[in-house]
Amino acid sequence: MLDDLDSAYARTVESGVDLDQPRDCHLYRIFTWDHAAYLRGQRVRRLGYIGESGRMPLDRLLEHLRDQPWGDILAGTDVDNQRYGCKREVLAAEQAAVVMEKPLYNVEWNKGNPGRVPPWQAVSERNQRNAMRRQPEWVPPKPRARPASLAASAPRVAKATPAPRAAPARRSPTLRRNRWPWRLGGWLILSLLTWAVAVWQLPFSAHLLLLPATAGAAAPLVGSCPSWRGRAGWRKRTCKRVGGVLCAVAVVAFLYAAGAHLST
Repeated sequence: MLDDLDSAYARTVESGVDLDQPRDCHLYRIFTWDHAAYLRGQRVRRLGYIGESGRMPLDRLLEHLRDQPWGDILAGTDVDNQRYGCKREVLAAEQAAVVMEKPLYNVEWNKGNPGRVPPWQAVSERNQRNAMRRQPEWVPPKPRARPASLAASAPRVAKATPAPRAAPARRSPTLRRNRWPWRLGGWLILSLLTWAVAVWQLPFSAHLLLLPATAGAAAPLVGSCPSWRGRAGWRKRTCKRVGGVLCAVAVVAFLYAAGAHLST
């Protein structure tokens, strides 16, 4: 019993209400028609709900009519004349009244009541009454928005820190920005030089056939030249350069062997 009261206090504090702040609080009782008798067309008055409020009872009554599945069988209300000076006092009085009077629809402090109607059963009974009236099924309303004062005091969730941006690449000098024209020119010059050396050295007359071969031999040599990209990845570039030189040497050696074979 005390644990239930402590949990009610905790929820009240979480909602932003000061338990000991001076205020006028009252207990109220809501009477409803008995569900089984209502389906038979009879009217049997029962104590449906006991609550507390510091507002006008009419405000709470309108909320129950809108929010609760038993709001359609309201039979009357009663407000206690006794005044409680703070939220803590009225919660203790509400607990005592619920335990003693055993209303139908209270959940808190009412679990020992064998005649209470659980929320799921209250919804099922409401749909039975709606079906009798040929009305659609009852749908619980959406939760009300938090008051602006509570929303403002709620702790703000820290925004995720954006990932640091990568440092912008350094602007390349002229040779870096325009490396493809330089490589193309180097490839043409190297192809012509290799072709001239092959014509001068190889002893056979089909010199025009050597031009595409020398161009192919010059391509890996130019591709393995430094690209002025700094020291990053220098091992990978070194391997490419060595591989390109070996390919060119292999092509020139093949041309020389083929020329020597044809000359004989």
